[in-house]
Parts: sequence; C-alpha cells; structure tokens
Amino acid sequence: MECLRSFVQDYKIIGLLSSFSGGARRFYSIGLNNYCVAAIDIDLAPNPAVFKPEGFKNIDVYGIKLAGNFTSDPNNLTLNGMIYNWGARVTTIGSYGQISASIPNTLNFPINENPQIIGLNNINPEVKYPSPIKSVSNVIIDTIVFSAEHCQSAVDLALICDVQLIVYYKFEGE
Repeated sequence: MECLRSFVQDYKIIGLLSSFSGGARRFYSIGLNNYCVAAIDIDLAPNPAVFKPEGFKNIDVYGIKLAGNFTSDPNNLTLNGMIYNWGARVTTIGSYGQISASIPNTLNFPINENPQIIGLNNINPEVKYPSPIKSVSNVIIDTIVFSAEHCQSAVDLALICDVQLIVYYKFEGE
C-alpha cells in the first residue's frame, strides 16, 4: 500500500463480559469435567466506536486492517478462558464505485454489490480496495466477536483487550 496515508483507532476493552449491555453470549459445557466453550457476539449499540473524518478534504479509503491483542484477564482467577479467534464488524460509509453486473443467485442468498459492512478477524485481518471507497464520512466498529475455550465459568468472562483499526487512505483528488 505504497503512497498511502494511514490513521489508527485504538480501542481498549477491560472488564467483565457481563458489563456489556448488548450481544449474544453462548456458553456450552460439554464432557465429564464440564469443558466450557464460548461463542460471544458483543453489539456495541447504542455506543459504537465511530470515527468521523473532519477537515476541508474528503478521504478515499484503500484498505482497513485489524490488529491487536484479545485475551482474558490473567489476574482474574475465576472468570478466565483461552480466546482463540476474535474479530470485529466494521462499517465504512462512503461512495462505492459502480459497475453493472448480472449476478446469478441460484441459492437465493442476499447479494450486496456495495458492501459497507465487512468482518475482520485475527485470521483474516485486512481488506484492500484497489478502487477506493470515496468521500468516507464514517468508519464504525459496531460489533465485536470472539470464541473461547477452557472457560472457568459458564456465565461470564474477564477481558483485557487492546485492538487497533488501521485505515489506509488518500485525500480525495491526490
């Protein structure tokens, strides 16, 4: 991504999972020793993480990358677990390039030709747009997702996270 500028949004999440108001929390206990697995979807509404670029020039976004560390709190001896997959849903509001197409949809899945919402995670942390999203007005993280195993509790989890969203851009017209 040569010749691009970037900015970083840094998010810190510290506390108990139960302190987040939205989202689905599914804990599964299986086996003889109640081996516990969790699938967590935290909806950050009504307070999502919103970045609104301001200034005299619009920005064109060429890529977004998710980086950081997502773990359970090692100092909490009763609400711990091993987080092995984590990610976020990122919404980018702007103008997408238009191209006409006829897309066969034999499975009747909904098709979005202008995907403003993308999912990034620690396995697939980056998306690149060779044709940029133009005149971006918002970059939003509205949902955090993760999976954990070896959970010590089937109702809560203590978190310590430091997550960065790196946005690659150019000023419009550059």
